[in-house]
Amino acid sequence: MASQLEVSDVEYMTTGYRNRTILVLSICFPCAVLSIVLRFSCRVLAKNPFWWDDWLSLTGLFMTGGFCACVLWCLPSLGLLAGQVPITNELLAHNSKGAYVAELFYYCNQISLKFSILFFYWRVFASSNYIRRSLRYIGVCIILWFISAFIVAVLQCVPVQANWDPIAKQQPGVKCVDLNGFFFGTSIPNITADLVLVVLPIPQVLQLKITLAQKCFVILFFVLGGLFIPWKAFQNAFTRSYGASRESKSRSKQASRIDANLFGRSHQRSQWSQIESTNECQPEGSAGITKQTEIEVNSIEMGSLSNSSQVRLAGSGRDASNK
Repeated sequence: MASQLEVSDVEYMTTGYRNRTILVLSICFPCAVLSIVLRFSCRVLAKNPFWWDDWLSLTGLFMTGGFCACVLWCLPSLGLLAGQVPITNELLAHNSKGAYVAELFYYCNQISLKFSILFFYWRVFASSNYIRRSLRYIGVCIILWFISAFIVAVLQCVPVQANWDPIAKQQPGVKCVDLNGFFFGTSIPNITADLVLVVLPIPQVLQLKITLAQKCFVILFFVLGGLFIPWKAFQNAFTRSYGASRESKSRSKQASRIDANLFGRSHQRSQWSQIESTNECQPEGSAGITKQTEIEVNSIEMGSLSNSSQVRLAGSGRDASNK
């Protein structure tokens, strides 16, 4: 009897991907911790009181830690990669819950770090009415972006349980948003806000009574933080165009495709996709998919890892014993 099963994204079910993810997180997150420790140490040595920008940067570090923990929690085990552990619905629900929570950590991280920069500018350029007025407007826009994105992320499926429960998702009346369009839409104001934060202090720096070389050095200090913005914009545009072409081809080949509910923006998601599997000759009690199941990938749509990495995998699997 044919059954609908959730299986892991075969594109990411490799030991190499697992090791690379662990390596990246084990290098980048300690560097983030070190930078926050040095920041607070400098404030103590200079005998300056801590302010909102310091505490918000620390909050952002905790949110990043939660995101990284969810990614590591969702990584496939070595036994699963070796085919020794079957992929059960419980395992897939475990991963989907981790992806869901990681997405919420991501948005909390974004607003914490953005407001840390806003308060830093407020403290450094305290005498500039232009900066303070601009910071108020930017802060309101960031808050509105966060509220809208966070609410949609929480309620991306109604009821919420459908995010990780395939049985609940098949019930009538369940509604889920198009995550591909949602991630693309939220990334546009996110990139715009980052760009504005990078260029905002430049006019004020040009008015400082310092040498030209010093002005260039200070401007370079601010611009270095925005070097990732062109890459993020290019990656986002490429994802949109590539995904659209792949989706149109996939729809012509297979009418009944199942969309994957994955999260982007990171930077590095460990995700599970939805795939249709037929196990007509599989004996009872052997739930899940093992190495004997042949997976044919019809389409893979990969998205940005900085704001929300999106991958859509649709396919169909048929047990090798049926052949």
